[in-house]
Amino acid sequence: MKKVAFFLLFAVMGITVSLAQQTVTLTFTGIDQNNTYRRIDSVKVENQTRNWSETICFPDTVYALSVGTGVVNYQGNGMHVMTNPFAGKTRVNILTVKDEVVNMKLVDVSGKTYAGYNARLSAGNNLFEISLTTPQMYILSLRTSEGMRSVKLLNTGRADVNRISPICEGDCAKVSIKATKSHEFELGDEMQYVGYSIYYDSILTSMVVTQSQFTDEVIALEFDVPTPDSNLTNLNSCVVGVVKPNETGVFNHITAVSDYEGNTYQVVQIGGQCWMKENLRSTCYADGTLIPSGTTSSGNMHSYSEPYRYVPDNNASNVSLYGYLYNWPAVMHDDTSSVTNPSGVHGVCPTGWHVPSDAEWTQLTNYVGCQSQYVCGGDSTYVGKALSATTGWISSGGECHPGNQAATENNSTGFSARPAGQFFYPQIDFFGYLGCYWTATQTTNNGWGTKSWGRQFQWSSATVVRSDIPKQDAISVRCLRD
Repeated sequence: MKKVAFFLLFAVMGITVSLAQQTVTLTFTGIDQNNTYRRIDSVKVENQTRNWSETICFPDTVYALSVGTGVVNYQGNGMHVMTNPFAGKTRVNILTVKDEVVNMKLVDVSGKTYAGYNARLSAGNNLFEISLTTPQMYILSLRTSEGMRSVKLLNTGRADVNRISPICEGDCAKVSIKATKSHEFELGDEMQYVGYSIYYDSILTSMVVTQSQFTDEVIALEFDVPTPDSNLTNLNSCVVGVVKPNETGVFNHITAVSDYEGNTYQVVQIGGQCWMKENLRSTCYADGTLIPSGTTSSGNMHSYSEPYRYVPDNNASNVSLYGYLYNWPAVMHDDTSSVTNPSGVHGVCPTGWHVPSDAEWTQLTNYVGCQSQYVCGGDSTYVGKALSATTGWISSGGECHPGNQAATENNSTGFSARPAGQFFYPQIDFFGYLGCYWTATQTTNNGWGTKSWGRQFQWSSATVVRSDIPKQDAISVRCLRD
């Protein structure tokens, strides 16, 4: 029987490793019973034929199992389609070794173009979804600074649209190559895989996958995730933990986080997310770099390229409760826009925390909208009151408005969104009327230059409004735990 090098890649999504010899590459991803992504914290791999087992842990592990060959580091760009053939939709992971512009194109065998994507990608793993409406053979090409690669795709189903759309850009899997131990493996060995995932203060175990292993494969480990309930919101602390297979796990509750200057922020757990329940009021980054203070009198300080912070309502006494207003460059601290969940953008946030992406804000409002105790007026989008602080709002007559405390009390979630207003040159305005928050996800709108998505809490609106905000404007920041 022919012996091969057996590479086990543990990640949310995989990469392609090129070797001179034959290899078997396994990529593990987690899903729940609704086929929704579920993070895997560790995987136990067992070779039942040769009686050995190893455990690999998220996030930074690529585990090499070989017969006297060790690990070969992949140094170039790569493309990995998961799965192929597919029925209407599939995913492709693009590994780039540096920040660069890439061009992807989907054509049929006659050369007709069906979809394309052209953008600058961050170094690392970049995940895309491919959707195609017509069952047939396609060719997916990838052009980078290293040249062009292509792969044939066989679509057997029908999606609603022809499209290449980004899911996760840069460092999706946070994968690094690490040479580790060697175990004997031969094609056809009986293998068993089981995953573990932290779920609040417990550990979920996936369904066991047992099979003979002959070839590369993306293995989806399925978890039976309990239905969320109101107990998954903790107004005063967040659950954190370290998962260990076959053990109960080590868990702690945190009640606050401190920034570089020693400012302390209370936290709140809402669903699966741990949020600051206070607006950021830091004058410097986690590395100690000062964030310049802007003024309303200088047009030079109204910039979508240089970082500035501003005082709400031009009154320094507001900072302790309402935090600072930051423009988008100050929030990002040279990080690039992210559409992922989690965003991976540390930006202006303390160590261990990040600027939430548009997707993460959507996760928050979707979760709250699914909990009847937080919804006002029977409409699942009416969650503004449940997320808004109990004080500081201009009065409004609408029953479900944050500005109306007479009907139902605000802030049942403990999130405490505050109406700190907004700076847009040459004035700071809307104090008491609006609480606006940045995401780490940019958009583009002709006529105003580059913008980013934000969330607006309005004194007279029952909903949390998704709004594109010019990067040179300054609004509030909430950080989310990594």
